[in-house]
Amino acid sequence: MPIILGMRLSVNNYHGISFGTLPISTILIDPPISQAKNLDSWLKANREYVERIVPQKLYEKENQITNRPLDSQIRKISQILCLPETSQVKSFRIKSTLQVIKPGQQFYFLSCPGCSKACGAVYESEFTCFYCNTDFPNPKPMYVILLLKQLI
Repeated sequence: MPIILGMRLSVNNYHGISFGTLPISTILIDPPISQAKNLDSWLKANREYVERIVPQKLYEKENQITNRPLDSQIRKISQILCLPETSQVKSFRIKSTLQVIKPGQQFYFLSCPGCSKACGAVYESEFTCFYCNTDFPNPKPMYVILLLKQLI
């Protein structure tokens, strides 16, 4: 089974997953990089598992199960920051409300409201999405938040 590396592809999950190429896309078959060799080794070692799980199509939205966390599983940011460095817990569910105060803040990127892809549009301006070829009155901010204990 070949390892296929695709860079800068368009991805669509309508009725499954499909990939499309753009003028800036690159596709390599069996690329000569260590990550491809590691993936091939992992695939050979886990072939039975892969053959069992691929038919389940877990990448389709209707096959994904996201359970709402229990209230006892939700943490305040202050509780997370007080954990010792040796804590074994590395990910947390937090409940928060964000508000964009200044559009120039760099904790978000502007995306298409239809397909959620980064669009490079100007805040509060009409644009046409290159990926889904649809006109929209405004791009949608998508938030990227990284909470680092060392910086606080």
